[in-house]
Amino acid sequence: MKSSRYWVVIVLLLATFMTLHLRGNADRVPPSEDLGLLPQAIGTWTGEDVPITQDTLLVLGDGRFLNRIYTHSSPSSNVMNPPISLFIGYFPTQRTGQSIHSPRTVFRVPAGPLLPLEPFIWSNHRLRTTRWAST
Repeated sequence: MKSSRYWVVIVLLLATFMTLHLRGNADRVPPSEDLGLLPQAIGTWTGEDVPITQDTLLVLGDGRFLNRIYTHSSPSSNVMNPPISLFIGYFPTQRTGQSIHSPRTVFRVPAGPLLPLEPFIWSNHRLRTTRWAST
């Protein structure tokens, strides 16, 4: 006769198998708001949506995207603030092997992949390089 530990392990393995089998491969996508609901104006900054080309959308795949440029408009100030570019990509699922965040996608440009011209430097707890070139 087998020990009680043996049966506990068998029951746990069977419960795990049944849970995974019943769960299936269906993704559970949580409800989400439209990214366009983000405010167009934040303080004295106003945003303008920038359309994303169809070629870029094909590379990005299934998801929701927002591409917006915020500019500072303060008539009383003589200081020129550079615009802020905001890109948000929301992917409802993160399936293994289907992630958009890979070097082939992130560094894709029409002329080829980007390669660093200078070695990476450690700055502010980050690896950085300031000059890139496409091959």
